[in-house]
Amino acid sequence: MFVLLIIALSFNNFHRFFPNSGEMMENRTFATVELVNDTLVINAKCHSKYGIYTESLDRDEIKPGEDFFGIVITQDRNTGYFFLINANGIKSDGVIVHKSTKRKAWDYVWNVSSKRFDDSLWVANVRIPLDRLNLEYKDSLILYVNLVRSAKLGGVGRYESGTYVPIVGSNFYDLTFTQRVALPVEKRKAGTKLFIEPYVAVYRDSGGVFFKEGEDITLKNQTGELAITVNPDYATVESDVERFNLDKLQMLYYPEKRPFFMHGFELWNLPFMVLYTRSLTEIDAGVKANVKRENMSFNAFLIEEGDTLSGYFRRKRLTGGVRGLYSTEYGDFGLFYLSSRDSFEAKGLDAMFYLPFQLRVNMQYTLDRSSKSDFFLHIYRFVESGVDVEAGLERLDSVRINTAYIPYPLYTRSAWLYLTYNFSRDSKILPNGYLSIGGTHGEYLNGKLYENSGSIVASAGILSNLRVVYNLIP
Repeated sequence: MFVLLIIALSFNNFHRFFPNSGEMMENRTFATVELVNDTLVINAKCHSKYGIYTESLDRDEIKPGEDFFGIVITQDRNTGYFFLINANGIKSDGVIVHKSTKRKAWDYVWNVSSKRFDDSLWVANVRIPLDRLNLEYKDSLILYVNLVRSAKLGGVGRYESGTYVPIVGSNFYDLTFTQRVALPVEKRKAGTKLFIEPYVAVYRDSGGVFFKEGEDITLKNQTGELAITVNPDYATVESDVERFNLDKLQMLYYPEKRPFFMHGFELWNLPFMVLYTRSLTEIDAGVKANVKRENMSFNAFLIEEGDTLSGYFRRKRLTGGVRGLYSTEYGDFGLFYLSSRDSFEAKGLDAMFYLPFQLRVNMQYTLDRSSKSDFFLHIYRFVESGVDVEAGLERLDSVRINTAYIPYPLYTRSAWLYLTYNFSRDSKILPNGYLSIGGTHGEYLNGKLYENSGSIVASAGILSNLRVVYNLIP
């Protein structure tokens, strides 16, 4: 358990990254960060000189240009977390992998509140429990953090965005641009800590009243954790936002909210998602091990689900996997293996290369039990002013992986290329804008077309998000 922190760290003087990189933000922000027991507490006073603008009313839907505040947290500058809140009190969160890639596969339990005093000032209170993040510490908790703010400017559609630690480009999720902070904690003996969380739930339906009990047991030390869940209860987990599927060929995606999957499983955030944890339901018991040593990260798990019909008798279904990731200055390199008894098997490797000129190359190769495979290649570059690149290709055979999230047809291959030119300048006339052109071509492996699309998007001055789209789906 952490002890009360007496001194709070103060942050102000946010630096713009949009529209004019390096300048100080016109809308001032004053923030403090402190550690209270096992909770990171951030208080922010957000001035909005030109009025408060918010649009989003749903979680994880905060849009660029809204008035919002946020914090980015990491310990190794390779993986981390982000937490955002807008002036309506709407929050957004997720994980950051490969140093700068945002992934929305995670919904953490944290508390926020916001209050407006008038149309030019609002305050935010953010409370982030750290016990589930498995952070390493001795005499102090060492974190690398950055704070982000977005607010309205004068003129129609104008806004500014900035960070406390100046960044290059516009990707404030880049963990390279973070500042080291040390939050003192009580001196203690090094060793393993035991956490036991039992529960009893009472349910009532047409059949009467019945009880359900279970518990979570976790062993933690400086290098990792071992966790066991027995008959887990998810009645207290935040409910999903209802979604509608307009395309019957695509799967709906819901972020993970269950405590057992909230740490360690971020390693499974792969481009071709072989492990979509929301596909694991009716869990009777589970065990996982997470280990982190310098540049190495490791996750292993085994899940037992409820009875499933197999032949002429019923039995439990076991699903397990192992994932390892090695990180260097020049790239990340991983291996994975996933299996379910008598059902499926998946194995493969992946790599992320950090190249000059802010180029990133992400690759993944996956093979199933029947030697069917998926190959994925993604090349991208995102900058504030200049040319953005978004390109890639994928060849997906008729793989059989029951836990995979596959939002497109099997037995296909596709390629895409999008180029965007961005500009920003200190001017009330055309202060910023962009022009984007590109397209996607997809076909089945027998050569039959399944999708052909393209788009031209422009935004400058009074032309806000002018879009011409071509889409052909036979």
